[in-house]
Amino acid sequence: MTDKSWRVVLGSEVEKDFVRILDYTRDVFGPRQEATYETTILAAIAELDSGPDVFGSLARDDLRPGVRSIHVARHGCRGRHVIMYRARHENVIDIIRILHDAMDFARHVPPDID
Repeated sequence: MTDKSWRVVLGSEVEKDFVRILDYTRDVFGPRQEATYETTILAAIAELDSGPDVFGSLARDDLRPGVRSIHVARHGCRGRHVIMYRARHENVIDIIRILHDAMDFARHVPPDID
């Protein structure tokens, strides 16, 4: 257990990803499922408050050095998206994208995150 809490920061692309995901979910599955999926994604993001090495996270150095990912399908929740993030000094976690798990991650993780 760690003494320090982590601050999670959403990048501008993440905000766009989140809006697009929720819009699509509402349009295809309805407002009730949109609300459920919003809660699912936010719960996965909230887990990062305890640090970058949360249960089920994966190192994704194959994409960019220092990038990690967690799937939103956690703790009995269903979903098809992956949260891409990296930890940096001073206990900050930058979420860099929320991507559908069928996407080519290498094409969508920005090269200029360093």
